Amino acid sequence: MGPKDEERKPLLYHDTIPEGNEDHDDTNNPLINSHKQDIDPSLKSEAHIMGATKTRLEKIKAKIMAITIPKKAINVILSVTTILAFVCMQVSLPMYTKAMNDQRSDPYNAMLFSAFWFPWVFFLQLAFIKLFIDRDLSLKPKTSWSGMFITGALTALNGLLIAYASLPSRTPPYLQAIFTTTLIPFTILARLIILRKGVSKRQLVVCGIILIGMFISVEPQIFGLERGGGGSEGIHGIFWPMIFMLGFIPSAIAAVVTEKELKNEEANSMVFIAWTQVFMYSTVLLLFWTDFIPHFGMATSPTDFFNRFKTGLVCQFGIDHSCSNVAGLSWMFILSYCFANLSNFLLIRYAEG
Repeated sequence: MGPKDEERKPLLYHDTIPEGNEDHDDTNNPLINSHKQDIDPSLKSEAHIMGATKTRLEKIKAKIMAITIPKKAINVILSVTTILAFVCMQVSLPMYTKAMNDQRSDPYNAMLFSAFWFPWVFFLQLAFIKLFIDRDLSLKPKTSWSGMFITGALTALNGLLIAYASLPSRTPPYLQAIFTTTLIPFTILARLIILRKGVSKRQLVVCGIILIGMFISVEPQIFGLERGGGGSEGIHGIFWPMIFMLGFIPSAIAAVVTEKELKNEEANSMVFIAWTQVFMYSTVLLLFWTDFIPHFGMATSPTDFFNRFKTGLVCQFGIDHSCSNVAGLSWMFILSYCFANLSNFLLIRYAEG
């Protein structure tokens, strides 16, 4: 077949029209028409539906991205969400640790099993955002690794101290509610020392009210007066509430480090918090030895530690129906923790001062 014969070869459906023949009419070409007819109509319909769905999703995404909310409204929403989530977290934690302790497990295992899920929850959120909202989202953090490690390690220390001290037999629930507010003056002090940011009159008033409320609350422990609501007696009646209160110092420092890191315009709050949870869980794993500290942890030997771990694992996943309430309290704490930290991180990222 010569060059001229190749030029006379019929034009197929998938071929491009030769240059200079853009006006060539193929409607009467039997080869092209038969090829078009061979296409399954269901495929055409499926392609049409997929195209329409994609267009609809793009329109929805565009509408979402076009929504603008005033910064003041964002601060109010995040503040309310943070408070509600923290209240739920502080209510569920002592119930959770007590339920674990009643089943011959302990607060360390309560923290260990719940902290295991934190990275999964936040990275699943990132995966959802990347798949359906922002495909350009990078999982590589724009903040320093040291900042994320410090935040994660301090959060783990805060969690363990609070978990050990949150047993109602150690710190009465009514004191826990009061001492939780110490996070505010500790954070103000940490911002003053680390960020060199001054204290406003309003912040001083808030700190003063908190300190007065704390003194009134611990007055029975200080002066040995009669009190209700459980808790330890003697020196332990002061020791454990102090441990509970001091447990918020690492949290305050972590909040200030987070504020410093997230002031970077390129930083992504979701990516930052997801990676800090990885470092947090790693730190909790490394602090297993705290469960062996006499009169602090619960384990008396490696065998006892393993038995408590096994019991906690069975209860955590609802395998043993005799401790089915543990799983429910666990997820109540996990979800409230995730909401509290997410809203708190976003508040730090976008709030003024």
